[in-house]
Amino acid sequence: MYLSKLAIVQYRNIEDINIELNPKINAFYANNAQGKTNVLDAIYAMGYGKSYFNSIDSQNIQHHKDFFMIKGTWVEEQEDNILHLGFKKGKKSLKKNSKEYSRLADHIGYMPVVMISPYDADLINGGSEARRKFMDAIICLCSKSYLKNLIQYQALVKQRNASLKGMAKQRNFDPSLLEIWDIQLTELAQLILEERRQFQTTFTPLFQHYYELVSGQCEKATLEIKWGWDVELSLKDNLKNCQEKDRILQHTSVGPHRDDLSFNLDEWSVKKYGSQGQQKSFLIALKLAKYEMVRTLTSKTPILLLDDVFDKLDHQRVENLMHALEEKGFGQIMVTHTEERALKEVFKDKEVTYFQLDKGVIQ
Repeated sequence: MYLSKLAIVQYRNIEDINIELNPKINAFYANNAQGKTNVLDAIYAMGYGKSYFNSIDSQNIQHHKDFFMIKGTWVEEQEDNILHLGFKKGKKSLKKNSKEYSRLADHIGYMPVVMISPYDADLINGGSEARRKFMDAIICLCSKSYLKNLIQYQALVKQRNASLKGMAKQRNFDPSLLEIWDIQLTELAQLILEERRQFQTTFTPLFQHYYELVSGQCEKATLEIKWGWDVELSLKDNLKNCQEKDRILQHTSVGPHRDDLSFNLDEWSVKKYGSQGQQKSFLIALKLAKYEMVRTLTSKTPILLLDDVFDKLDHQRVENLMHALEEKGFGQIMVTHTEERALKEVFKDKEVTYFQLDKGVIQ
């Protein structure tokens, strides 16, 4: 499984690119702000139907233009499959072999992609939403039922919140009006809980293995779900116990939408006490574990996108990362850097195709 051809028109700062790709390693180099990251983002967008960096499609069109287009040939079981993602006049279209998807969710997981980017620092330093999305994205790639349940759960939470706001506006709080939401939320919450527990069990040893490989350190990396509700009780009981709090706040204060992930090294918070090298190793290990879990559970080999990953990594960690990539026989890799020389040093003796970019155009 690999991407053999890629065409991008007017996506972010890329004007027009049409290239053939190496099934193994493709390296894009350029000075900053020349479009190399956006090439990786376009590939990510074909896999997920949206940008890694900005989910608002209209903001990914070049200034003074009215559309963008991304097209690629995905080779699976020796067959070419044409994927086309376009956005024009407020309408997005995603097609496979000229047939448009009726629902974007039907495409998720077909061309799996894993991105490692400097922006991933939000996983450690940002709020709980980023970490929850990271967990959900992995489970969704491996379980269509989870994606369906999560979408339904999130919609019900919005409806319950609207009821709370409506009752506050009318100054007439009636707990019985919340019961219809609470019953449905409880059923979905239990399904989400079971999937997230399984995720933690499967994902943690993979993550710990890659952290040890990349960091070369003996400290123990841990990942634990911090539940946003008392999972020893049903969600219905949780909601009943928090009724007064929800009435005052006018939103649902407990449930899976409040879950978080705790990241630690030797029981110390990575966010508070981790060095820059430790944090970067932690993030890389999270993404490599995601790659391995998706490949194992779906029998599909994702494309690995490495955006400026080697920046701020010392020589030993770079060597450890390359060893980690070789150990499991990773599939197609796309990588960016500011210098061709540095890339050739990292990938010496490897099968690599190099592309130089200048203002969004391949040289």
